[in-house]
Amino acid sequence: MEFKTANLTLNYEIIGTGTPFLMLHGLGCDMHLMQGCMEPALATTKQFQRIYVDLPGMGHSNAPLAFASSDAILAALITFATTIITEPFLVAGESFGGYLALGLAAKLPTKVIKALLICPMVEPDHDTRDVPTALTYQEVDEPFMATIDPEVRETFLSFITVANENTFNRFENEIMVGLRQGNRAFLDQLATAYAYSFDLFTTLTTNSVHPDILFLLGRQDQVVGYKDAYRLSHLVPRVSYFIFDKASHSLQIEQPTLFNSVVTGWLA
Repeated sequence: MEFKTANLTLNYEIIGTGTPFLMLHGLGCDMHLMQGCMEPALATTKQFQRIYVDLPGMGHSNAPLAFASSDAILAALITFATTIITEPFLVAGESFGGYLALGLAAKLPTKVIKALLICPMVEPDHDTRDVPTALTYQEVDEPFMATIDPEVRETFLSFITVANENTFNRFENEIMVGLRQGNRAFLDQLATAYAYSFDLFTTLTTNSVHPDILFLLGRQDQVVGYKDAYRLSHLVPRVSYFIFDKASHSLQIEQPTLFNSVVTGWLA
Protein backbone atom coordinates (compact mmCIF):
# COMPACT_ATOMS: atom_id res chain seq x y z
CA MET A 1 0.00 0.00 0.00
CA GLU A 2 1.02 3.61 -0.44
CA PHE A 3 0.63 6.67 1.75
CA LYS A 4 1.24 10.06 0.18
CA THR A 5 2.12 13.30 1.95
CA ALA A 6 3.52 16.32 0.10
CA ASN A 7 5.76 14.75 -2.58
CA LEU A 8 6.66 11.76 -0.41
CA THR A 9 5.20 8.30 -1.01
CA LEU A 10 5.62 5.81 1.81
CA ASN A 11 5.30 2.10 1.06
CA TYR A 12 3.66 0.16 3.89
CA GLU A 13 2.00 -3.16 4.68
CA ILE A 14 -0.58 -4.07 7.30
CA ILE A 15 -0.81 -7.60 8.71
CA GLY A 16 -3.50 -8.83 11.07
CA THR A 17 -5.98 -7.00 13.29
CA GLY A 18 -6.00 -5.71 16.83
CA THR A 19 -4.06 -2.99 18.65
CA PRO A 20 -1.95 -1.08 16.09
CA PHE A 21 1.79 -1.81 16.27
CA LEU A 22 3.98 0.40 14.06
CA MET A 23 7.33 -1.10 12.94
CA LEU A 24 10.33 1.05 11.95
CA HIS A 25 13.47 -0.47 10.42
CA GLY A 26 17.06 0.71 10.59
CA LEU A 27 19.06 3.03 8.36
CA GLY A 28 19.35 1.92 4.73
CA CYS A 29 17.24 -1.20 5.28
CA ASP A 30 13.58 -1.84 4.55
CA MET A 31 10.53 -3.44 6.15
CA HIS A 32 11.95 -6.97 5.66
CA LEU A 33 14.13 -6.33 8.72
CA MET A 34 11.20 -5.70 11.06
CA GLN A 35 9.02 -8.39 9.50
CA GLY A 36 11.80 -10.92 9.98
CA CYS A 37 12.23 -10.21 13.67
CA MET A 38 8.68 -9.32 14.74
CA GLU A 39 6.48 -11.82 12.90
CA PRO A 40 8.04 -14.82 14.69
CA ALA A 41 7.86 -12.99 18.03
CA LEU A 42 4.14 -12.28 17.51
CA ALA A 43 3.26 -15.65 15.99
CA THR A 44 1.46 -16.89 19.11
CA THR A 45 -0.84 -13.88 19.49
CA LYS A 46 -3.57 -12.34 17.36
CA GLN A 47 -3.63 -9.23 19.53
CA PHE A 48 -1.79 -6.82 17.24
CA GLN A 49 -2.27 -5.20 13.86
CA ARG A 50 1.29 -4.93 12.53
CA ILE A 51 2.04 -1.89 10.38
CA TYR A 52 5.34 -2.15 8.51
CA VAL A 53 6.64 0.89 6.64
CA ASP A 54 9.63 1.59 4.38
CA LEU A 55 11.28 4.82 5.52
CA PRO A 56 11.89 7.59 2.94
CA GLY A 57 14.70 6.76 0.51
CA MET A 58 14.62 3.12 1.59
CA GLY A 59 12.79 0.05 0.37
CA HIS A 60 10.00 1.02 -2.01
CA SER A 61 9.39 4.48 -0.55
CA ASN A 62 10.59 7.32 -2.74
CA ALA A 63 13.43 9.67 -1.84
CA PRO A 64 12.71 13.40 -2.13
CA LEU A 65 15.82 15.07 -0.71
CA ALA A 66 13.63 17.47 1.25
CA PHE A 67 12.93 14.53 3.58
CA ALA A 68 16.60 13.61 4.09
CA SER A 69 16.77 14.63 7.75
CA SER A 70 15.63 13.04 10.98
CA ASP A 71 13.30 15.99 11.61
CA ALA A 72 11.62 15.60 8.21
CA ILE A 73 11.31 11.82 8.48
CA LEU A 74 9.84 12.11 11.98
CA ALA A 75 7.34 14.71 10.75
CA ALA A 76 6.33 12.41 7.89
CA LEU A 77 5.88 9.50 10.31
CA ILE A 78 3.75 11.64 12.61
CA THR A 79 1.50 12.48 9.65
CA PHE A 80 1.44 8.83 8.61
CA ALA A 81 0.69 7.52 12.11
CA THR A 82 -2.00 10.06 12.95
CA THR A 83 -3.72 9.44 9.60
CA ILE A 84 -3.48 5.65 9.32
CA ILE A 85 -3.85 4.90 13.03
CA THR A 86 -6.90 6.30 14.83
CA GLU A 87 -6.22 4.93 18.34
CA PRO A 88 -3.29 4.65 20.77
CA PHE A 89 -0.58 2.37 19.38
CA LEU A 90 2.68 0.58 20.06
CA VAL A 91 5.87 1.26 18.13
CA ALA A 92 8.97 -0.86 17.59
CA GLY A 93 12.17 0.47 16.07
CA GLU A 94 15.55 -1.02 15.25
CA SER A 95 18.72 1.13 15.21
CA PHE A 96 17.76 4.41 13.46
CA GLY A 97 14.17 3.20 13.67
CA GLY A 98 14.60 3.17 17.46
CA TYR A 99 15.61 6.84 17.35
CA LEU A 100 12.49 7.58 15.31
CA ALA A 101 10.37 5.53 17.73
CA LEU A 102 11.63 7.65 20.62
CA GLY A 103 10.85 10.73 18.55
CA LEU A 104 7.26 9.54 18.10
CA ALA A 105 7.00 8.88 21.83
CA ALA A 106 8.28 12.40 22.52
CA LYS A 107 5.98 14.13 20.03
CA LEU A 108 2.88 11.94 20.46
CA PRO A 109 2.89 11.17 24.19
CA THR A 110 -0.86 10.46 24.37
CA LYS A 111 -0.76 8.15 21.33
CA VAL A 112 2.33 5.95 21.89
CA ILE A 113 1.60 3.52 24.72
CA LYS A 114 4.61 1.21 24.36
CA ALA A 115 7.96 1.50 22.61
CA LEU A 116 10.16 -1.51 21.83
CA LEU A 117 13.70 -0.38 20.98
CA ILE A 118 16.00 -2.94 19.33
CA CYS A 119 19.68 -1.89 19.24
CA PRO A 120 18.42 1.70 19.12
CA MET A 121 20.49 4.67 18.05
CA VAL A 122 20.17 7.18 20.90
CA GLU A 123 23.35 9.19 20.24
CA PRO A 124 23.43 10.60 16.67
CA ASP A 125 27.08 11.64 16.85
CA HIS A 126 29.19 8.61 15.92
CA ASP A 127 32.28 10.08 17.57
CA THR A 128 30.70 10.41 21.01
CA ARG A 129 28.96 7.03 21.19
CA ASP A 130 30.15 4.71 23.95
CA VAL A 131 30.77 1.55 21.92
CA PRO A 132 33.10 -1.46 22.20
CA THR A 133 36.46 -0.78 20.59
CA ALA A 134 36.32 -4.03 18.59
CA LEU A 135 33.73 -6.62 17.62
CA THR A 136 34.35 -9.89 19.43
CA TYR A 137 33.21 -12.98 17.56
CA GLN A 138 31.72 -15.52 19.92
CA GLU A 139 30.71 -18.31 17.54
CA VAL A 140 31.98 -18.64 13.98
CA ASP A 141 31.35 -21.52 11.57
CA GLU A 142 34.67 -21.19 9.74
CA PRO A 143 33.98 -23.81 7.00
CA PHE A 144 30.72 -22.10 6.10
CA MET A 145 32.21 -18.61 6.23
CA ALA A 146 34.87 -19.70 3.74
CA THR A 147 32.13 -20.33 1.16
CA ILE A 148 30.89 -16.71 1.19
CA ASP A 149 32.04 -14.03 -1.23
CA PRO A 150 34.78 -12.03 0.59
CA GLU A 151 33.04 -8.66 0.19
CA VAL A 152 29.73 -10.03 1.43
CA ARG A 153 31.52 -11.80 4.28
CA GLU A 154 33.14 -8.54 5.38
CA THR A 155 29.80 -6.76 5.53
CA PHE A 156 28.19 -9.68 7.35
CA LEU A 157 30.93 -9.87 9.97
CA SER A 158 30.66 -6.15 10.66
CA PHE A 159 27.18 -6.74 12.14
CA ILE A 160 27.34 -10.24 13.62
CA THR A 161 28.96 -12.06 16.55
CA VAL A 162 27.28 -15.43 15.86
CA ALA A 163 28.36 -16.22 12.31
CA ASN A 164 26.87 -19.36 10.81
CA GLU A 165 24.62 -20.44 7.96
CA ASN A 166 21.39 -19.62 9.81
CA THR A 167 22.42 -16.09 10.80
CA PHE A 168 23.85 -15.47 7.33
CA ASN A 169 20.63 -16.50 5.59
CA ARG A 170 18.58 -14.23 7.82
CA PHE A 171 21.07 -11.40 7.31
CA GLU A 172 20.74 -11.79 3.55
CA ASN A 173 16.94 -12.03 3.54
CA GLU A 174 16.15 -9.40 6.18
CA ILE A 175 19.00 -6.85 6.12
CA MET A 176 20.97 -7.02 2.88
CA VAL A 177 17.79 -7.09 0.78
CA GLY A 178 17.14 -3.54 1.94
CA LEU A 179 20.72 -2.30 1.98
CA ARG A 180 21.10 -3.21 -1.69
CA GLN A 181 18.27 -0.93 -2.81
CA GLY A 182 18.59 2.12 -0.53
CA ASN A 183 18.94 5.48 -2.31
CA ARG A 184 22.57 6.46 -1.75
CA ALA A 185 22.16 10.18 -2.48
CA PHE A 186 19.31 10.35 0.03
CA LEU A 187 21.22 8.41 2.69
CA ASP A 188 24.34 10.55 2.24
CA GLN A 189 22.33 13.73 2.76
CA LEU A 190 20.49 12.20 5.73
CA ALA A 191 23.88 11.53 7.35
CA THR A 192 24.46 15.30 7.47
CA ALA A 193 21.16 15.91 9.32
CA TYR A 194 21.05 12.80 11.50
CA ALA A 195 20.13 14.49 14.80
CA TYR A 196 16.83 16.06 15.74
CA SER A 197 16.74 19.83 16.03
CA PHE A 198 15.00 19.45 19.42
CA ASP A 199 16.41 17.87 22.60
CA LEU A 200 14.92 14.37 22.55
CA PHE A 201 15.59 13.47 26.18
CA THR A 202 14.34 16.80 27.53
CA THR A 203 11.11 16.44 25.56
CA LEU A 204 10.58 12.88 26.80
CA THR A 205 11.30 13.96 30.37
CA THR A 206 8.97 16.96 30.43
CA ASN A 207 5.99 15.15 28.90
CA SER A 208 3.24 14.48 31.43
CA VAL A 209 2.45 11.08 29.86
CA HIS A 210 5.10 8.42 29.26
CA PRO A 211 5.07 5.13 27.33
CA ASP A 212 6.31 1.82 28.64
CA ILE A 213 9.77 1.52 27.03
CA LEU A 214 11.86 -1.63 26.59
CA PHE A 215 15.47 -1.44 25.39
CA LEU A 216 16.94 -4.60 23.83
CA LEU A 217 20.70 -4.10 23.62
CA GLY A 218 23.65 -6.11 22.31
CA ARG A 219 26.64 -6.30 24.64
CA GLN A 220 28.96 -6.56 21.62
CA ASP A 221 27.14 -3.87 19.58
CA GLN A 222 29.95 -1.84 18.03
CA VAL A 223 27.57 0.34 15.98
CA VAL A 224 25.52 2.06 18.69
CA GLY A 225 26.72 0.30 21.84
CA TYR A 226 24.47 -0.27 24.82
CA LYS A 227 25.64 2.17 27.50
CA ASP A 228 24.23 5.36 25.96
CA ALA A 229 20.71 3.95 26.31
CA TYR A 230 21.01 4.13 30.10
CA ARG A 231 20.82 7.91 29.90
CA LEU A 232 17.04 7.47 29.91
CA SER A 233 16.98 5.20 32.95
CA HIS A 234 16.43 7.99 35.50
CA LEU A 235 14.58 10.40 33.20
CA VAL A 236 11.34 8.52 32.48
CA PRO A 237 9.27 6.43 34.91
CA ARG A 238 8.64 3.28 32.84
CA VAL A 239 11.76 1.90 31.22
CA SER A 240 13.28 -1.59 31.18
CA TYR A 241 16.57 -2.91 29.80
CA PHE A 242 17.67 -6.32 28.56
CA ILE A 243 21.27 -6.81 27.43
CA PHE A 244 21.95 -9.77 25.15
CA ASP A 245 25.39 -11.37 25.34
CA LYS A 246 26.83 -12.86 22.14
CA ALA A 247 24.90 -10.19 20.25
CA SER A 248 25.98 -7.20 18.22
CA HIS A 249 23.84 -4.88 16.08
CA SER A 250 21.61 -7.72 14.84
CA LEU A 251 20.63 -9.31 18.14
CA GLN A 252 17.26 -10.50 16.84
CA ILE A 253 19.17 -12.69 14.38
CA GLU A 254 21.95 -13.76 16.73
CA GLN A 255 19.72 -14.65 19.70
CA PRO A 256 16.28 -15.32 18.15
CA THR A 257 14.89 -17.62 20.85
CA LEU A 258 15.74 -15.23 23.66
CA PHE A 259 14.55 -12.26 21.60
CA ASN A 260 11.15 -13.86 20.97
CA SER A 261 10.79 -14.82 24.63
CA VAL A 262 11.62 -11.35 25.97
CA VAL A 263 9.36 -9.57 23.49
CA THR A 264 6.46 -11.95 24.11
CA GLY A 265 6.82 -11.60 27.88
CA TRP A 266 6.98 -7.81 27.76
CA LEU A 267 3.94 -7.53 25.50
CA ALA A 268 1.95 -9.86 27.73
